Amino acid sequence: MRLRWLPRTAIVTVVLAAVALVLPMAAIETTCRGQPLRPAAPADVVSVDIKDPGYRHPEAGGYLSYPEWAIAYAYQDLAATM
Repeated sequence: MRLRWLPRTAIVTVVLAAVALVLPMAAIETTCRGQPLRPAAPADVVSVDIKDPGYRHPEAGGYLSYPEWAIAYAYQDLAATM
């Protein structure tokens, strides 16, 4: 008969744990607001004017291709870890 308080204690513990998990989420969702991103000003835009016709890649292939520098550095980083 001494364990009559055990179910009540378990229920209270579960409720307190649920409240402890829900309160931070509720606070973040209701109070955290990000700053809107400002559009790039014309002074922030850098213009590269290279006259060499072989320098530029075709624009259509640029959107769907994997960047060459990522391939090169991925293997260089992998080699550095071994």
